[in-house]
Amino acid sequence: MPGKDNAWDNQWRNPTEFFAWLDTVLVEYHRVLKPAGSMYLFAGPHLGTQVELAVARHFRILNHIVWRKPSGRHNGCRKESLRRYFPQTEHIIFAESRKRLPFAVCFRAYQVTP
Repeated sequence: MPGKDNAWDNQWRNPTEFFAWLDTVLVEYHRVLKPAGSMYLFAGPHLGTQVELAVARHFRILNHIVWRKPSGRHNGCRKESLRRYFPQTEHIIFAESRKRLPFAVCFRAYQVTP
């Protein structure tokens, strides 16, 4: 995607390619994550909502955390000259597996021992 300096961020020509790649990654995460497992996925502010929707197709969303960066490039820019707000946040999606625990495992957790 244009505007990124790192090769990692430039491997997708557009958001559609990125989300196709992300979907394959999420399918694999879901396959290897244990039934009681959870994950954190970081997303930039411009695609954070779409990333959350992609994650929700495979996982149960527990929280959408917005981390405000206390320092960074946003402090040194001329905000009046920007077309849109300069990103000073990072979005963190916290989600858990949708796999069900076996009944015996769930039941054991609530058994009263003599």
